[in-house]
Amino acid sequence: MSCLTRPRRHRLLRRPDFTLCYDEGRRFFSKHFIVFARLRAPDEPWRVGMAVTKKIGTAVMRNRVKRVLRECFRLHQALLPPALDLVIVPKRQLKPEQLTLAAASRELVPLMRDLRDYVLARRDHAAPSVTENDAPGLHAQASFGAEA
Repeated sequence: MSCLTRPRRHRLLRRPDFTLCYDEGRRFFSKHFIVFARLRAPDEPWRVGMAVTKKIGTAVMRNRVKRVLRECFRLHQALLPPALDLVIVPKRQLKPEQLTLAAASRELVPLMRDLRDYVLARRDHAAPSVTENDAPGLHAQASFGAEA
């Protein structure tokens, strides 16, 4: 059961981290959610934060939305790539009393797959490709600015 836990290192907690996601992150949309995603250093774990405002409803309703979202991400955490900060923002049209785990999963799992594809594309684009004609170690020298 420990593989389905969500340790503290996977939680986005600090306001500056949320602000960085909003300012520098890419947005992904679904019918009821906006997901802000920001790449981190490759060796760091993914982190998820939630911004559920008073527009969603009373504190009881907001807490219900957060519980359902936390459970959705806990169950589907294998889909999330490492080195990513996520902020989940429910849209105003979300009706908390109708939100179930199944409904959240139907909307968020495709977004998680899009996030994974986005991260893989960004990592592949950033990493230099090695062809058969390249000498071994050529890219390592070039990355340090040494002349061949």
